Amino acid sequence: MKHSAHLPQSDLPDNVLRTVDPSRFRTILIVTIGALMIGLYVLADRLAARTEEDALHRLARSHADLLISFRNFYSSRLLPIVREHSKLMITHDYKSRPGALPIPATMTLDLVDEIARSNPEMNLRLVSPYPFPWRKVTLDAFETEALAALQASGKDEFLRLEDAPGGKVLRYAAPIRLAASCVGCHNVHPDSPKRDWKEGDVRGIQVMSLPLEGLSYDSHPQHFLFATLLLLVFAAAGGALIWLHGRNVHAVLLAQANAEALRDRQRALDAHAIVSITDEAGTILYANQQFCVISGYGPEELLGRNHRILKSGVHPDTFYRELWETISRGEIWEGEICNRKKDGGLYWVKSTVVPFLDRHGRPRQYIAIRTDITARKAVEAELIAKRTEAEAASRAKSAFLANMSHEIRTPMNGIIGMTDLALDTDAEAERQEYMKIVKNSAESLLGILDDILDFSKIEANKLMLEHVGFGLHQTISETLRTLGPRAGQKGVELICDVAGDVPQYVLGDPTRLRQVLINLVGNAIKFTASGEIVVTLAVEAQTDAAVTVQVAVRDTGIGIPADKLDSIFEAFSQADQSTTRRYGGTGLGLSISSRLVELMGGRMSVDSEVGKGSTFHFTVLLGLDATPVTPPATEPLAGKRVLVVDDNAVMREILRRQLAGWGMQATAAGSGAEAQDLCIRHDCRPDLVLIDQQMPEMDGLTLAAWMREQPDLRSTPMLILSTGPLKNDAERARGLQLNGYLTKPLTDVDVLQGVKRALGMDMAAVPSRAQAAQPRAAERVLDVLLVEDNPVNQQLAIRLLEKWGHTVTLAVHGREAVGRLGAGERYDLVLMDMQMPVMGGIEATRLIRAHEAECGLARVPIIAMTANSMQGDRELCLEAGMDDYLSKPISQVELVEKLRLFSPPLPARDSMQA
Repeated sequence: MKHSAHLPQSDLPDNVLRTVDPSRFRTILIVTIGALMIGLYVLADRLAARTEEDALHRLARSHADLLISFRNFYSSRLLPIVREHSKLMITHDYKSRPGALPIPATMTLDLVDEIARSNPEMNLRLVSPYPFPWRKVTLDAFETEALAALQASGKDEFLRLEDAPGGKVLRYAAPIRLAASCVGCHNVHPDSPKRDWKEGDVRGIQVMSLPLEGLSYDSHPQHFLFATLLLLVFAAAGGALIWLHGRNVHAVLLAQANAEALRDRQRALDAHAIVSITDEAGTILYANQQFCVISGYGPEELLGRNHRILKSGVHPDTFYRELWETISRGEIWEGEICNRKKDGGLYWVKSTVVPFLDRHGRPRQYIAIRTDITARKAVEAELIAKRTEAEAASRAKSAFLANMSHEIRTPMNGIIGMTDLALDTDAEAERQEYMKIVKNSAESLLGILDDILDFSKIEANKLMLEHVGFGLHQTISETLRTLGPRAGQKGVELICDVAGDVPQYVLGDPTRLRQVLINLVGNAIKFTASGEIVVTLAVEAQTDAAVTVQVAVRDTGIGIPADKLDSIFEAFSQADQSTTRRYGGTGLGLSISSRLVELMGGRMSVDSEVGKGSTFHFTVLLGLDATPVTPPATEPLAGKRVLVVDDNAVMREILRRQLAGWGMQATAAGSGAEAQDLCIRHDCRPDLVLIDQQMPEMDGLTLAAWMREQPDLRSTPMLILSTGPLKNDAERARGLQLNGYLTKPLTDVDVLQGVKRALGMDMAAVPSRAQAAQPRAAERVLDVLLVEDNPVNQQLAIRLLEKWGHTVTLAVHGREAVGRLGAGERYDLVLMDMQMPVMGGIEATRLIRAHEAECGLARVPIIAMTANSMQGDRELCLEAGMDDYLSKPISQVELVEKLRLFSPPLPARDSMQA
């Protein structure tokens, strides 16, 4: 059904509109025709009657049919016209509301009452077992029986003859069935006695009682007269009204033509646009279907409401003020507005608001015609967001480049400055100090370049991960131990907590795992001034072939603002990018670490609160090494009593849990004074004491000295826990007969080894790989062909090789190397640079291998040296015939390992001579 309020008046002259009401005229015509039909129906029914009883039956049925027909005519033809063309209220209480019309049921009931009063012999009633609250009806026996029969049988009438005081009476009942148009109203009306009505349900019955004796059209002509008079009255009234309006027939037809044209224009407008009409205050008088659809409101929710119901809050108050000022002046306003739907969603429209002016030129109504531009605005917003994102990325990269310039220049300044100082001094100790600073600065610079290179590898999808067996606990311990001194210098406790079910040996990439840990723990140390940093490892999931390990790095540092948490893993992003920030860094570390974790089958996240610290979580998927592992022998430790003295509560709890897992009885003290009190009161008689060195008020060595003075503790084994070497405290420690030192952070393996060593137990029981280590190749002096074009790299490599006793021959490019080997020169090893003028390393290696194959010569080992370390470089070298690969800058340790690996074995006689 179309829902709308009145459209504005047409352009007809006011006098025509006052004298002609097309809808009323049409209603009068329909009523008149209906009255004629009713009269004809009565007359036809009379002519069809044959007997007195048959006449009564036909009379009752005709009255019932007439009432039902008139009710249906009223419901389906008259009321829709009223609803569409007037604001008249339709209610059961129409008598007390001026200008209101009755609902169909009330109209029928009142009509029946009127007929019953004017024709008491008919005894006409309408009854229902489901009355509305304002009607009270009592059914007699016939009515109850008739209602049940009509509901059950679906028939259209129920009748029988009954005895009455005046003689026999024909009792007749006809059903009042619910029309389809009435079902919805009955089911939602707040006073409805039922809420499950269906079309065709018997809502009630019409009951007539007609006396059999003497009642017919012949014996009682008043009934025939009543029908005839009813016909004449309707006909006369209709004719009079037609005559009265006939004088304005032309105006009526013109009004109807204009109304039809207006409706056609309205339908065309409604099909395309969103239309509403308001009064001068903004109250909605009309809203078309498009308006209802886009806003989500029904017509009844919009009509009579102010247009502010759609206010979205997107525009400032000045926007709406300027709009109203424009239309209040009688001017047309055009613009784009964001409105809010009923469900809270937003939509955009392009709107034109046109004022309708009265005779004085003042707005009396406003019509707004809109088109939906939500999709266009979404595209615009997306483009703006992308542009903003691109601009932000550009700013971030600019900030990154500025930061990188600072980060690179800082170590370069140290390298150049300290080198100048070293060259100007003759003091060897001073020179050594300068060169240490040079080395540290160079390593810092190398770390920056490594970050950039790793990021480039990841972006190019060329980062290669290893899949080798390694000791997980050992890797974690060694990685954290290298960071321990940095934490110790700041007075920050670095703690490692590895769950007991975390596997000892796994398959994966230990180098990249170490890189992620160094970045996260290094950041934690950088941003933590006091407190603790705790690294925890636990098993998240495990199968027969793989394990997912969850790692958390928690600190008590400065924390990260909530609005930075979503972007902290993005490239070139830092929580603070200002040029005067306190902390340095490339802004790539977390991005690289996050991507590395993803490549290792895991994910990374962070929880943080400013001023309270941060916790970085990540998982890695590792294979399980199938190599048998000898389990640790902890049975001799069962029942041993241990006193743990550490001021850090987390460290105490971790040690207590580890010791308890081996069957030991651990007692913890948070300070030296508390430990003394336990010993004096004999609450603890330990077989072993673990003492933290860095404690406030009383340090570990002071407590150990006091214990050595106690008769029952003089020979008790003691282990000192420290974040680094004792340095100045070494002399104090010598006389205390300590049983060892454990450097924090500690893993369970570290603690187990230290405890066993202190208690004098067999160290063979410590977990170890079942397979024996492979023996190294015998070391010997090598003849090395160095193929390198850069003078500095030439000098560095020659000095290193000669320092280790090897003989070096230099070739400045690949062609020279091919020429030397082609001329019959033999070498134990070739170090081949990749990028060289004249001929590069790849081409040179292919020619060398081809020459060896052609001449049947023994294969000389060739190791590539390159500043490139992208995925595929190693494969390219091996494909060309090289044997291994070294990345520049060359690590002395890696170079020594390669020399050992590719050294030819010593001849048997050399071995016997040795």
